[in-house]
Amino acid sequence: MCAGNKYEIEAIRAHVWTEGLRLKMTEPQTDNRQGDENEREEKTISVFNAQTGLRLRFPFRRKVHRLLKDLKLDPETVLVIQGDQLLTQDEDLSPEMEVEIRPVISGGAS
Repeated sequence: MCAGNKYEIEAIRAHVWTEGLRLKMTEPQTDNRQGDENEREEKTISVFNAQTGLRLRFPFRRKVHRLLKDLKLDPETVLVIQGDQLLTQDEDLSPEMEVEIRPVISGGAS
């Protein structure tokens, strides 16, 4: 694969990821019921895509693997970081802290 193709593929991946995020974004839902006891806000979580520089909010998912599934990301192609912790697929997320998603970059011998 020549270098030009590699960059084109990465640009396409970034575009697909960005479009996927846009499609997943949810509008705030209004509830016509009155009274504080009936009002319910859906928990959201802030997700930062280090590759594209986008920071968006999504419905909160307790587990890393659920968030990645909702974002249509292969867990083997990204790192998920929250605070100063590198998280595995089975770990819990905290809705109070932003999640950073970074692409896995591997190098090899030329």
